[in-house]
Amino acid sequence: MHLFNDHDLAKIENLKRLCSQRAIPWQPRFESLDFSKAFTQIQSDIGKGPALVFIDQNGVKHLTKAVFATLTKAATTDFIFFVASSFKWRFGELLAPEIQFPENTSYFAVHRVLADRYREWAPKDMFIGHFSIMKETNIYGLVFGSHHWRGMQKFLEIAWKMDSKCGEANYQMESDIVQGEMYFDTGKTGFKKRKIEIFQEKLAALIKSGELATDQAVFLHCLVNGFLPRVANDVYAQLSADDLLKNVRTDYPRYSDVVMKEPRRIKI
Repeated sequence: MHLFNDHDLAKIENLKRLCSQRAIPWQPRFESLDFSKAFTQIQSDIGKGPALVFIDQNGVKHLTKAVFATLTKAATTDFIFFVASSFKWRFGELLAPEIQFPENTSYFAVHRVLADRYREWAPKDMFIGHFSIMKETNIYGLVFGSHHWRGMQKFLEIAWKMDSKCGEANYQMESDIVQGEMYFDTGKTGFKKRKIEIFQEKLAALIKSGELATDQAVFLHCLVNGFLPRVANDVYAQLSADDLLKNVRTDYPRYSDVVMKEPRRIKI
């Protein structure tokens, strides 16, 4: 089933015209209903076969916990939805009261925090990705969900291509200049670490502790946390340089998706 729905009838009529001008191998269905009625109509079809659900909501009110539960329960359904994240930050409890923000939430990190709330709602086998979009002074964003690691990998490849520093925004999440900072508990100075550096340090610790025992486990851990698994390559190299990684060249841990078929044990 291919269904296009928009509450604005004029947009649906325009879409019909565009579709009629193209040779498409399937016949779409068109509706002009409000979100709740349209979602009720397709709800029973979700999970019957492979599907992609795209929701372009003008705000955050439609993706309730109940709607999200329906989207995430089917193993063969991927979804991507658009939300006006900064609207929730500005209006608080007046908008989408099921979603709670910490009081110290930064305006520029608002979509990351919103996506984290959906991660909390998602099943444990679900990959949730996000990407923040600034338009003028407002911050919007995409939230992507898939039960398959390949779907998350493809989403992150696009996200990191658009944002090579953080993989999560079309605006600067980290300063171009490494900022110095004072550690008041020790009386020492240092430099603020980058997002990738912090993740790699934590990844190294998980490998050394044995919590991540195979290159497949590392690969999936990177995807779950919004990183392309290539960041593990530097971690493996450093562990090897420190004489902690005992793997030789023939069984050296990899970071490509070949690990999903042939995982290798990490020897520490």
